Parts: sequence; structure tokens; C-alpha cells
Amino acid sequence: MEKKRLIESYGVKAFKSHGLDEQGWAMYRAVGCGECGGTGYKGRMAIHEMLPCSSKLREMIYSRASLDEIRKQAVVEGMRTMRQDGIQKIIAGHSDYSQLLQVVGVAVD
Repeated sequence: MEKKRLIESYGVKAFKSHGLDEQGWAMYRAVGCGECGGTGYKGRMAIHEMLPCSSKLREMIYSRASLDEIRKQAVVEGMRTMRQDGIQKIIAGHSDYSQLLQVVGVAVD
């Protein structure tokens, strides 16, 4: 059930177009040990949202397009949101759902 919610939150269409597979990955939970001080986490890994500025996006910015319009165009051009990057890190086994909630700050629907 959590997997399905993460995929829906990522965007089903984007999930597939970004080359992600719905199968073959597990949901992990942090388990503490002596090496991590009982937290279940050791070190840090950033999640990113990057907006490569194409000529179309540059034109939209200069013409003062709405934030919503710019965001939609950026997603069309392949931008990955902070939430999507966090979900990819969960899929890769580098993080878990609770960490995504702490960083992104909203529940994944």
C-alpha cells in the first residue's frame, strides 16, 4: 500500500517516464545500532530539486508567467521535484518514508 501511495505521489506517468520500475524494490525502515547511535541513520544525503533553464522557461520567466505555468513547463521538460528525488532515494534504499516527511514537510498522499 505504501509503495502505491509513493508512486501516485511521484506521479504515475512521471514514474514510468523517469525510468523507474514499480517492482523490485522494498520499503525500508530505520533500525538503530551502535554505529549510528541508535538513530538508524548515519551521515547525510541531500535531496534536490533542480530547474534546468531552457530557452522556453527563460522566455516564460522574462514574460512573468505564473509560477504554476513555469512549474508545469519544467515538469514537462523533465524536472524532478524535491519530493520525487526523495522518493527515488527511498526506492534505492538510501532513505525511508519518515525522513522524506521530515525534509519535504508534508505527508505523501
